[in-house]
Amino acid sequence: MTRRIGRTIVVQGIKEITVGEEHFRYGSPYHMVASMDLPIIAEVLEESTLKPNLSIKIEFSHSSILELLSGDELMMNVKKSKF
Repeated sequence: MTRRIGRTIVVQGIKEITVGEEHFRYGSPYHMVASMDLPIIAEVLEESTLKPNLSIKIEFSHSSILELLSGDELMMNVKKSKF
């Protein structure tokens, strides 16, 4: 599986992902942010019929991130916040 650029929020339950030899465990209130496409192994570690795994993943394309970062509104907010 390839983890795409985005953010995963686990509301209930615990997940573990493996990237190479590194293992990352996360669940509520923590989340995972991937800033690049990554080959991963993902596994749900904690869930039950009374407390199923609930999570949401929001993916971003490279072009949408560049569009957001180059937006005039964003640049205006940065200029206003300078000392």
